[in-house]
Amino acid sequence: MLNPLWLPVRALVLAASFFALTRGLLLFLYPDYFASLSWDQAFSAWLYGWRFDMAIAVLGMAVFLCPLLWPWDYARRQSIARLCLLMSLIAVGLLWALQLADTVYFGEVYRHAGRELLLLTQDYGLLVELALGSRWLISLSALLVMSAFAWLWWHWVVQPSARTSLNRGVFKQAGFALAVLLLLLISGRGLVLSGKPLGLVDAYAAGDERQAALALNGAFALVHTWRRGQQQPQPLAYFTAADWDEALSQLEAQSAGDPFVRSWLDDTYPASQPNLVIVLLESWSADYIDSLSGSSYGATPFFDQLVASGRVWPQAFAAGQRSIEGIQASLTSVPLLPQHPVMGWGMEQNRMTRLATLLDDTGYQSVMVQTSKRRSFYLDGIAAALGFDAYFGQEDLPLLRDYPGEVPRFGWDYEGMMFLADYLAARAEEARPSVAFLFTGTTHEPFPDPGAEFHLYPHDAGSEGAYLNTLRYSDWALSEMMQRLEALPSYQNTIFVFMADHVLRAQAQDLHASFRIPLVIYTPDGRLAPGRETRYASQYDLLPTLMTLMGRDESIASYGRSLLRPLSGPEGVVVQRGEWSYWLSPLGWLSVDPQGRVRSEGDLAALPAHRSQLEHWLKARMQLADQRLRANAWLPREAAYHPSAGR
Repeated sequence: MLNPLWLPVRALVLAASFFALTRGLLLFLYPDYFASLSWDQAFSAWLYGWRFDMAIAVLGMAVFLCPLLWPWDYARRQSIARLCLLMSLIAVGLLWALQLADTVYFGEVYRHAGRELLLLTQDYGLLVELALGSRWLISLSALLVMSAFAWLWWHWVVQPSARTSLNRGVFKQAGFALAVLLLLLISGRGLVLSGKPLGLVDAYAAGDERQAALALNGAFALVHTWRRGQQQPQPLAYFTAADWDEALSQLEAQSAGDPFVRSWLDDTYPASQPNLVIVLLESWSADYIDSLSGSSYGATPFFDQLVASGRVWPQAFAAGQRSIEGIQASLTSVPLLPQHPVMGWGMEQNRMTRLATLLDDTGYQSVMVQTSKRRSFYLDGIAAALGFDAYFGQEDLPLLRDYPGEVPRFGWDYEGMMFLADYLAARAEEARPSVAFLFTGTTHEPFPDPGAEFHLYPHDAGSEGAYLNTLRYSDWALSEMMQRLEALPSYQNTIFVFMADHVLRAQAQDLHASFRIPLVIYTPDGRLAPGRETRYASQYDLLPTLMTLMGRDESIASYGRSLLRPLSGPEGVVVQRGEWSYWLSPLGWLSVDPQGRVRSEGDLAALPAHRSQLEHWLKARMQLADQRLRANAWLPREAAYHPSAGR
């Protein structure tokens, strides 16, 4: 007699097998897209995808399978077991249908359709048209395969429930039930044993863009998008269909070409391959940096020296109010729009310019380090998605100092900075240039105590004084890292970028102060002369600015502009707070929400003609960006088959 506790295992294997089979269909249906993959790469990606298959299968069936694990006879009625297994089939059958719909839709945008499938009024109609029209043969084949698996489910899972027996002792049976429960739990987490469970961005651990697409499960993408409350709203429609062509023509005329995709080359800066070190500083607000605000906190003496030695933009602004938003804006220059998720929660499925991948194509090696745990913000998966060769988190950083307390949740900056310095030192003699990205964390609330030697103020957890103490510590750690790097032969040929992810707490009454961050580019060899710029700068501007400074001629997609080229378009930057997109400028601010409601303050409110022109320009940019992201056309379609299209 079959032990009934094997039935959930059979259900899991059969459910995941269907998903694995349909993922394999992608290779058959879209050979041009996957043509660059070798058989080894395709097989390893397909194999990695089983993690997503098992995770979504458990998520769909868990509520029905758990009652089957109760090991006592009085709860083991065959009718209850059969009902649970039939309900499991219905649940997983719905997921199978979503997976097949995603497979059919994949060829439209070359991205899994998790978000699009949630837009019932549009994409479901398109799916039905595709399924019954040009792809009827695929749909019919899919229906037959689903029917075959349902038949297998009935004969291999449901019917055996009538031939089961608990023929072991209660304690042995309880142990067996616990083992099966652990199997389901681990499978439901995607075989991730600690930290955050498997997420969308983890698909990039399988390899480049195509390997990630092959590994990711479409039903998994849909369900996890929905669970995170990222149901796809209606597209932005600030302009009627009749007015849109004219608005787009005006936008292109104002941009002297494509508003987002262009070469940022400037003859002032010759082509070169310098090393890049980008440091994203947690919650470093410009208001607390004496050289930028005129204050006298005394917390950043070393950074104040960098301000004097580098090119600084005192009016620099974060793109949003969360760390992950700053990472996305800085390393991809893809806009934050309320209609779209950020990286780590779905945006990584889009083709986009990715700094590490872009530089890898010309021989760079790359590394990302963060002081938080590896899976914080899903940054391990994001690092892979962006094309970084190596990635390290808190678990990899040896403790170098004695601190008053335990390692804080967001880690110690000194350990992260010195780890990066040592990593770069170990590779300093290699012929390949490097790009390094470091994300710090000690200055994140609740502000751990770094030690009495950094106490500028009484250290009361969560207070402004405690923040300034951690800021002083982080500034010291930065000086130690730079001193270590200065001894390397590669130091002179390095571009250093220092920038914050967002401001502290971001609750200032002044909207500008809620987003104003430090931004300094320092070049030891003097290729970028020290000085202060008056123009407004954004995290979106970093990528095109680096392309200018490195003398690179290829076209890249960017929501920002190069800070080293003459200003084109109005002076100001875009920032995102909730559903409102704001344009911050020396004349005040203007904001617009997805419904088209507009607010303004300052001189913009007093200049209706200028405000109207700016509103028209901002809405056209947002609507075009929304259209391109929905169609996975942030990069031109032909870039999908080019290595620099992203991983």
